[in-house]
Amino acid sequence: MALKVSAFKNNLTTSPKPYFVRSCNAEVVEYDRLVGIMAGGRTTVSKIEILAVMQLYKEELLKQLSEGRKVKTPTGSFFLSAAGCMDSPDDAYAPEGAPSGDTDHKVRLHHVSDRGFEAEALSELRIERVERPDLSAPRILAARRPSARGALRGPEDRIRVS
Repeated sequence: MALKVSAFKNNLTTSPKPYFVRSCNAEVVEYDRLVGIMAGGRTTVSKIEILAVMQLYKEELLKQLSEGRKVKTPTGSFFLSAAGCMDSPDDAYAPEGAPSGDTDHKVRLHHVSDRGFEAEALSELRIERVERPDLSAPRILAARRPSARGALRGPEDRIRVS
C-alpha cells in the first residue's frame, strides 16, 4: 500500500502555483487489527499481553496529562494546552465542561511527532499518484428492476437507477 496523492485546481489568486496536492490513506488499520499484527509478528508476546500493556499505557498517559505533565514517548510528545480570553487577570479559567464553562476557554490535547520517528516513517513511505475523482459526474449507486420479478433477462428489461 502507499499514500495516494492527487492534484487539484487551485482557485486562490494568492497561491504561487495553479494546482495543490491532497492525499488519502490507502486503508485504515483499526486497533484490534494492529494488536493482531503485532502479536503475529516477530515476538513471543501474546495478543492479551499487548492489550494489557496498551491499556496500562493509555491509563498512565491520561494520568500524567491530567497532572499537567508533558509525556515523551518513542513516537512523540503528548501535552495539553489552554487557550481563551478573559476580561481581567483575576477571572476564573473555566474550560468546556466546567461548572461555569460558558466562556471561550478551551483545553486541547496535542501530539507532536518525534523527529527521528517521523524521519523513519518518511524514509519508508511509498507514494502513488491517483486520478482526481470527478465529483460532478453522476455515479450509479444501485441498479434494480422496478418490480421484484426475478433477474434481468435481457436488454429489453427496464431497470431503476438510484
